[in-house]
Amino acid sequence: MPQAPKTLDPSLSAKHRFGAALRATRVGHGMSQADLAKLVHVHPDLIAKVEKAVRWPTEPLAASCDSALGTAGTLTALWTDVARERREGRQPGPSGPPGGAEDLDMFEPLGEMANRLWMLGGSGAEAAMSVLETGIADLVERYETEDPAALAPYAVTLRRSMESLVYAQPTTSHRRQLLGLAGRASALLAYMAVNLGRFAHADAYSTEAYALGREAGDRGLMAWVRGTQSFVRALWSCPVSSSLGGRTARLCSA
Repeated sequence: MPQAPKTLDPSLSAKHRFGAALRATRVGHGMSQADLAKLVHVHPDLIAKVEKAVRWPTEPLAASCDSALGTAGTLTALWTDVARERREGRQPGPSGPPGGAEDLDMFEPLGEMANRLWMLGGSGAEAAMSVLETGIADLVERYETEDPAALAPYAVTLRRSMESLVYAQPTTSHRRQLLGLAGRASALLAYMAVNLGRFAHADAYSTEAYALGREAGDRGLMAWVRGTQSFVRALWSCPVSSSLGGRTARLCSA
């Protein structure tokens, strides 16, 4: 039997109020999370996490949901309180401690540390690979709870550091490893771009990730990227039907 939906407590925070309102309105319209996600061009997982107050909603998402659900700006109004709450650094309840990606600005990017280790030569190259692996794992873990818009710059920085090492004449084994890591970083950026409605970037990153996976001989990465590409191109091929908050929305029929 399917699990009952998690009970939401709107009194915990503005973030929880938004999630509860989104779920109630969606259910009231007889829509599944997948139905709504298709209309607003995000992954169903994002809708699920916003409803449970695990992910911060963005203003474009609020506006898109208002349009798709016919809520006349209700969700956008709720988002204003969410944005204020986020600026003040308040994240009560199960969503985690105060702070977010911006708290890490005091530290060096992991890619810079990997480049520094690489320059040591010898065992430094292996250490650099380990740091890059850790960087990818960290991005995957943080993606579960952090806003893609805040996390994407970290992924871009890490991806660029890998690019510089690819052209630093690595050994054959290190080159293959670097290409695979770069492909995973590009695949993550493709996924983030989908959830932000940046379909051209999502398609470009997934195309790059597939090519890197092929060069690295990483069939698992290639299969994952093919799934992302199919999802992106299905959304991107939808006819343009309306404009939301200055952004064009592509609305597909169910």
